[in-house]
Amino acid sequence: MAPALFSRLVVAVDPSENANRAFEHALSLAKLYGASVALVYAVEAPQTLESYVSNTEMRRLFYEEGRNLLDGFAKRAEGSGVKADTVLREGHPAQVILDAAKAAGADMIVMGSRGLGGIKGLLLGSVSHAVVSHAPVPVLIVK
Repeated sequence: MAPALFSRLVVAVDPSENANRAFEHALSLAKLYGASVALVYAVEAPQTLESYVSNTEMRRLFYEEGRNLLDGFAKRAEGSGVKADTVLREGHPAQVILDAAKAAGADMIVMGSRGLGGIKGLLLGSVSHAVVSHAPVPVLIVK
């Protein structure tokens, strides 16, 4: 194990391949330094849309998706010998990640360069930019 440069990593997760790669990098760092990870998933409030599903039901589905995703990542981390906590919050993803890093006393934030593809990918690219611009700790962006 290397000298403790990092003891607490915050890892932003979503269903994208870049987030999965970021998670794998974070696991490698956590194992190398004996660090723990806080896995963060941001639920964005559903927009008011004409649909057959109410906003309340959409919010419930978003939280359920987030919880399932976080549980899967946490099991993978703990299966690799890395202690993992999970954070599921509603809000703008960049602010949720920054708040989680502060609350966890993070030494570093690890995240994918972009999340889901298409229009959503453009928005999540702006999330990584916002996190880098405002983070009080180093940020590792994984492609």
